Amino acid sequence: MSTAVEARSQSHILLHLIELQGRPLSAAVAEWILSLRLTSEQEERYHELLDRGNAGILTSAQRTELGDLSDVGMLLGLMHAKALAFLQADDS
Repeated sequence: MSTAVEARSQSHILLHLIELQGRPLSAAVAEWILSLRLTSEQEERYHELLDRGNAGILTSAQRTELGDLSDVGMLLGLMHAKALAFLQADDS
């Protein structure tokens, strides 16, 4: 399995684990989810690692770190999408 597929699978598994298990999401929780972000330092580090990867000079540890940051970013994206969908449906 490729790393990208593994990351997506891990993110989907984590997202499923933290879902509310059939309980209704509240607007307050959805808005809190939307407030979750990487720190500016984490964002900068992510872009630095991407640049190093594009230049072909990532170390093994940096590759792992980049993968971890990517996984967290993907999970946040999925959580944000669910929260936005809830808020948009709630407005209807």
